[in-house]
Amino acid sequence: MWVASAAAVLLICMLIWKPWAEQDIFKQFADTQMPVVDERGQPSDSLLKKVSTAFNEKNYFAAVPVFEQLLKTDSSASTLFYYSIAILQTGNTNKAREELQKIYNGNSIYKYDAAFYLALSYVKDKNNEKAKEWLNRIPSGSPVYEKATQLKNKL
Repeated sequence: MWVASAAAVLLICMLIWKPWAEQDIFKQFADTQMPVVDERGQPSDSLLKKVSTAFNEKNYFAAVPVFEQLLKTDSSASTLFYYSIAILQTGNTNKAREELQKIYNGNSIYKYDAAFYLALSYVKDKNNEKAKEWLNRIPSGSPVYEKATQLKNKL
């Protein structure tokens, strides 16, 4: 009887504490796809195609060096944004935050997407207060507002 009671208390504590929840939240919200762009007149193995394929296959460690090579000739906001996500997915949160901060501070269409991924970087580090700060910077009219609200409710 005593063993069964202890097991029940342990099970209830685990369900309340949920040590696995933080990582699950990150995985649930961090998944994204990079648009595959076939450039006219470019060989089928162009850098853009290589990087989008690696990124969409979640092979972020392979995508990062290709992004770095691509950024030498294409410093567009979209390239920088997906590069930042790839860096975040490899675990280099500080570098990802630096790059995402650049996007957020600019006038890119990815400004609030960057804020969302900055929040996710803090979720990954289990710093929910800082994550909420970034989520609160996303205005209601932005395309990621609904997703940001869902994340905020989970935190």
